Amino acid sequence: MIRNKKGSVTVFIMLFMVSLMMMFLVFIRESKNAAVKGSFGALGVMWCDSILAEYDLNLQDRYDIFAFYGLQPEIEGKLRYYAGKSVLKKKYVSMSGIESSLSEYSLIDIDNFRDQVTRASKMRLAGKLLGKANEFESHGPEQPRTESAGDIMSDLPSGGSTSGLSASAFNSAVESAGSITDVVRKAGDRFLENEYAFMYFKDRSDDKDIGKTFLNYEIEYLLCGRKSDEANEAEMRLKIVAIRLIFNTLFALKDPEINSETLAAAEVITPGPAVPVTQKILQAGWAACESVNDYNLLVNGKKVPMYKDKVSWALDLESVIKGGIREHEEGDEPEMKEEVPCVDPGNEHGEEYGDYIRAMLYLMDENLMLLRMMDLMQINMRYCHYADFRIKEYNTGLRAVFHVNGGDYEIERKY
Repeated sequence: MIRNKKGSVTVFIMLFMVSLMMMFLVFIRESKNAAVKGSFGALGVMWCDSILAEYDLNLQDRYDIFAFYGLQPEIEGKLRYYAGKSVLKKKYVSMSGIESSLSEYSLIDIDNFRDQVTRASKMRLAGKLLGKANEFESHGPEQPRTESAGDIMSDLPSGGSTSGLSASAFNSAVESAGSITDVVRKAGDRFLENEYAFMYFKDRSDDKDIGKTFLNYEIEYLLCGRKSDEANEAEMRLKIVAIRLIFNTLFALKDPEINSETLAAAEVITPGPAVPVTQKILQAGWAACESVNDYNLLVNGKKVPMYKDKVSWALDLESVIKGGIREHEEGDEPEMKEEVPCVDPGNEHGEEYGDYIRAMLYLMDENLMLLRMMDLMQINMRYCHYADFRIKEYNTGLRAVFHVNGGDYEIERKY
């Protein structure tokens, strides 16, 4: 019995020692895992932040956009280098691989780009970037500038889309809102994006002291999407004249004095049954000439109210007939000329050119506007800094997964 008791004690002690050793080994393993987790938790954030710290200085300086250049193999190579210099020499660390994800953080993604634009707009409006925004300098080595417009305008984020806002859509929006100011006010969600556009891009009436850009009519590009200033200017002229024509025609048809004058003129030009037709042509022609005159006033810094009255109506019928009706044979219907002199009625109320294009910008498709902002950034970065710059190759953050000691450690970092 004594021998059996001794044997039982020995077995118990052995089991206790084995359990103690197992607990000790588990403790060592968990301590090692905790050390690894702590290392990759703290150091991994620092390694990823080192990637973010490589944001493009020229892009940030000109547009206050934070994004770094990099493709997945390059980023993973940098992370592997940082890890190798920091922890991989330790015996308790065994890393089987690194995976990075960039696609969800690409600058060409509308949501990522919108976040960058709204952040910059908030900071600029809050005054944190005042005195700095339009003072640019070149950072780092420059690639040879691409002088060919075809090269600069290739592979644009918008895909070269030329769709935009129609005059009828603008008219409907203004009629429902009441004025251009109400149109802007009701588009509150777009405020920061549109303010960004007017702070960082030129337009025909204001170059913002931005300096060298490939296009001088940049807001007009956002609205029209054409690849030259001349084409954007021509399309903007058509849009504004079309918008003004809608409102001017409504006024011309309702105003008693215009109706009386056009009727009297029609009876002189084509007496007889053609009078009503001639009168409508005169009314439409008068409104058309007034609309062209409105555009000329706007681009010369004058104000043109959306809804006109007799004070703001610039042209008289005599000047329209003399300068606006083509010569025609007796009995033929008269046709209106497009050319009309610029007459300033001295109007001091209403909207300026910038107000019109601002309202038009609020009414265009939001995503298309953001894509064309990307276009302008890519175009100017190519023109001023790097000939092969592409928005789609820049990222606003990254996600990294480190496979270490049989476990996965995931880190996400973004601006």
